[in-house]
Amino acid sequence: MKFFILLGALCLFQSFVVIAQPKFNFSEIKLKFPHEDAYVLNDKVEMNITIENDKPVIVSHISSDILLLNEKASMFTNKSLYYYDETEEIKDVEAASYIPQDNGKYKKVNVEKINTQKPLKDGIFYDDFKEIYFNFLSLKEGAVSSCSYTQKFKDPHFFDPFYFAYSFPVRSSECSVTFPKEVSLRYVTKGDTSLFQFAKKETKNAITYTWTANNLRSFRDEKEEGNSMRYCPHVIFYIDKYTSNTKEVPVLSSVNQLYKWYYGHISDLVNAPSDVNVKNLGDSITKGITDETEKIKKIYYWVQDNIKYIAFEEGLGGFVPRKADLICSRRFGDCKDKASLLYALFKSAGIKSYFTWIGTRSIPYSYYELPSPIVDNHMIVAINQKQQWYFLDGTEKGLNLGFPSSFIQGKEALISISPDSFVIVKVPAVDKSRNFKTDSLVLNIADNVLNGTGTSYFGGLWKRDVVNGLGDVPVNKQQEEFAKTFYYGNNKCKTDSISFVGMDDYSDSLAFRYRFSISEYVRKVDKKLFVNLHLKKFWQDAIVKDDRKTELIYNYKYVNTLISVLNIPKGYSVSQMPANSDFAGENFGFNITYKKEGQQIIVKRYVYFDELEKHSSEFQKWNDMVAKINDAYTDVVVLEAK
Repeated sequence: MKFFILLGALCLFQSFVVIAQPKFNFSEIKLKFPHEDAYVLNDKVEMNITIENDKPVIVSHISSDILLLNEKASMFTNKSLYYYDETEEIKDVEAASYIPQDNGKYKKVNVEKINTQKPLKDGIFYDDFKEIYFNFLSLKEGAVSSCSYTQKFKDPHFFDPFYFAYSFPVRSSECSVTFPKEVSLRYVTKGDTSLFQFAKKETKNAITYTWTANNLRSFRDEKEEGNSMRYCPHVIFYIDKYTSNTKEVPVLSSVNQLYKWYYGHISDLVNAPSDVNVKNLGDSITKGITDETEKIKKIYYWVQDNIKYIAFEEGLGGFVPRKADLICSRRFGDCKDKASLLYALFKSAGIKSYFTWIGTRSIPYSYYELPSPIVDNHMIVAINQKQQWYFLDGTEKGLNLGFPSSFIQGKEALISISPDSFVIVKVPAVDKSRNFKTDSLVLNIADNVLNGTGTSYFGGLWKRDVVNGLGDVPVNKQQEEFAKTFYYGNNKCKTDSISFVGMDDYSDSLAFRYRFSISEYVRKVDKKLFVNLHLKKFWQDAIVKDDRKTELIYNYKYVNTLISVLNIPKGYSVSQMPANSDFAGENFGFNITYKKEGQQIIVKRYVYFDELEKHSSEFQKWNDMVAKINDAYTDVVVLEAK
């Protein structure tokens, strides 16, 4: 589904274009930012909203100037601007390089060749997505790349947010929007709003909002940590309503209005009679099945397995699902298309399902605060059984009914009930006990070699990850690839005889069985054998770095259990067995126990993780736990010859 964020501040390669000589002190800037590749001198967006043909039109003039601070300047040579031809227009592109000369002045080198093409971007196919691309010339340390252009939005539902800072420090950043009093404009500010100032100017017929920010630090760390939309200061606009010819026209005045617009994209699919080909397909999938839940599973899993996911974007087509019969014949589609096919197949089977819009967890906005298409970027279907909502995502593979996609847990789902009604339901996070990995090992010592047989079980979203990672491995490569997952102890581990059950059948768990041996693992000194039974050191490298600025985001909650059973070699007895160890935190912890039963030593390591986000207030406690479990991992069992 289309997600309209063509970030204003992401165009940080773009204006001194209209002046002869840029003004700044390069030496001072370079001294102040010795580790930065670039410095944003100016980044500016001037928006103007007018009423044309009884409809709001948004036109923005965008300009920016980037100072290149070191020998990496050539990285900024190739630049692109993207837009959707159906809903946007970019024109009047001007770009130039300012190259420092020996006399202290700058030589202006205009970009003469500006090209347009249809791109394939990030693995997504676009029907009307356009790319304007060009090259800045002669860039080097101390040069300035400068660009300006005009962007027009043809649909009042769409606005680009403006980011005041992003990956580089910024000297000056400004965003203004001027609109007639016939337009009711709303905005939401996000990130560190203390970094910018706001001013409002009103004339007889228009209002201007202006935000300015100066001397901003780089937000590169937040970007790399996956939290730029939460922390980078930005402003988001949307039109509440406007008046044209004395008639008031709502646009995005509320979630109700957003839903009304959304429903217009699916109404034909909801009201269409069942296509004969879709009906025949549904009948063949559910043949002989009478239980409704089993029918749901069969249809859901069939779409996961047989319709290839290919992302498409095409202006408003990024919001409009295609017809189910087309998806059937093509055997591929994007999230909206898979939702359309699921809806049609369920309808043909007499099962009520609902189109659902939802944003992935990378989008930190709520429908209640921001009734705008910027809130969501994904479409699924929902089914309600016995007062419980199930969220079915056809783009996933190996995802069992009852498990939402990991990237929509905790998010608001906008569920279409009828032309005039909807519900917003928060998708629950899957309980940690349902996402599990359990390893059971039986170990034997032969000289200094540790031999073992193992069984590993995966469930829930953890199982889904394994299926996605290993499910398509060719049969002749399976032993080699699977062995990389089931290795123990050290790099001398050899794993073979791997078999599995549950990779393709949507069972509750996926099971692997295998054998392994680790040469030179057991250390012998005189009559004693020393063996470390922590063959998988889970969380060993999980320390949070001291310079981490933002919360850590995780795919799901989980539990992990490793049970190792060592058969004590004949003629040996236990000389030393480590003490148990544990850490019981509210959201994470572990427990390691040792016990001797007959001629066996049983070590059980259990860890639990019960959160989707770890905030900075927890970092120290987390690091304390990691230190403690790593200390426990150094413990060894000592066996002594009788």
